[in-house]
Amino acid sequence: DEYVSSNACTSCPAGTTNAADDDASGSDTTCDPTLCAVNEAVTSNACVACGAGYNNAAGDDASGVDTSCDVVPCPTDSNGGDGTCDCDAGFSGTITWNAGTTSYDGTCSAVACPTNSTGGSGTCDCDAGWNGTIDWDAGAQDYTGTCADDDECAGEGSGNLCSTNTSCVNTPGSYTCDCVTGWDDCDSNEYDCEQNIATDMDNCGGCAITCSGLACQDSQCLILQGMENYDFTPGGSTSMTSANYSMSAVMPGWVSTEPMSSTNYDLVGGFEP
Repeated sequence: DEYVSSNACTSCPAGTTNAADDDASGSDTTCDPTLCAVNEAVTSNACVACGAGYNNAAGDDASGVDTSCDVVPCPTDSNGGDGTCDCDAGFSGTITWNAGTTSYDGTCSAVACPTNSTGGSGTCDCDAGWNGTIDWDAGAQDYTGTCADDDECAGEGSGNLCSTNTSCVNTPGSYTCDCVTGWDDCDSNEYDCEQNIATDMDNCGGCAITCSGLACQDSQCLILQGMENYDFTPGGSTSMTSANYSMSAVMPGWVSTEPMSSTNYDLVGGFEP
């Protein structure tokens, strides 16, 4: 590691080398620069190996300025550096540094949110109709906590939209509003039952069952005995003019104001208690 300068053997500058036996009686010679190997960088004119988590291409000139190794990024869905990478929140797996290949080995896989919750990346929330707290345990690389069914029918102010004439029935993650006896939901509003099918002439005994008789009572259409073919709806096409009807011809629950005849067929407009 000497070269000839003015017929004298002189030590090579830092970061250079030279083979022995240069002839000092002859002309001056020079030293050759030291080129660093793969995964080495220049520090104070010396080639120094890269640390864990770094690499470098071969060929850095040790006779020049200091150089540095390049950072090897952590695998997808992990974070860290300097040879240590950990999976991100919401992911599990093991990442190790391979000094031989100067790269990381291993992968991180997404961890599914617990049943009846949605989200990811370490944050999961219970779905609508369910309640609970879900947390991410970094040490276990898993979620903790569960989501329990929210009983929308339990207690006052529990959150259900069921209205009058309905009964709230809890179901997993939801609820239904069932019509109480004698009522039906004829307009497809899932939260209320507005038709009293026991007395509604247009929905007598069920939705869209039109009563063409005198009244709807107990979900049945009442008509006069023997007058089943007459149309009693407003503006009907037939009327009671063709026969004489006695009191016995009136269905139970109705009374006439006078004995019925071809010209008299008035009925009191209501049910007896």
